[in-house]
Amino acid sequence: QPMTVDSYRLNQMGLMLSEIHNLVAEHGASLWITAHMNQTGEGFNLKRISGAGLGEWGDSWALLRHRETPAVDLGRFRLAVDIGSRQWGGGSYDVDFDIGHFDTEAGAHDGPITFRVATQGSPDAPDKDVAKRLAARSAVFATMRKARTVLTRTEIEERSTGASKTYIRAEIAVLVDEGQLIEHGIRKPTTGGRDAPLYVLAKGAGDA
Repeated sequence: QPMTVDSYRLNQMGLMLSEIHNLVAEHGASLWITAHMNQTGEGFNLKRISGAGLGEWGDSWALLRHRETPAVDLGRFRLAVDIGSRQWGGGSYDVDFDIGHFDTEAGAHDGPITFRVATQGSPDAPDKDVAKRLAARSAVFATMRKARTVLTRTEIEERSTGASKTYIRAEIAVLVDEGQLIEHGIRKPTTGGRDAPLYVLAKGAGDA
């Protein structure tokens, strides 16, 4: 947005948006603008879009908000999405994103990226990844019950079978966060490398 355009003046915003729209339309494309929502408004509609002109000018829109407080460390985000249009109606949806536990050493999330979309108000809509996550969790519990010594995360992953390694790796991280796998010592590397935390199964974990 040009510095000469006041985002709170409807006439300036309208002229700018029209000029951009015409330029984009000449090339047969659609114009998509990301806008902030104001902090003082109530409800979940076009009036919540900050600045002037965007709410009145938009032909179609997708409003996003958090349904629940995001669990950033676990990579879990629960969103509400309201999609609308002046031409074809719209709908409201629940969108769940899971991107895996945040690994502070790697500086990235280390799990599979999965998502679920359901019509708002239908929390029982099937989650295609539930079975895979449960299988991974069961595999980890089985490995830990069989283990006669403490294990590193890598060893747990390598010994666990019956589920995708990607899901097993992610589930190990979740179980550590939940306190069902607890750290019990450190293994020093023989040559170079980093110390590897060792884990045991918490008392009563996996009994349910």
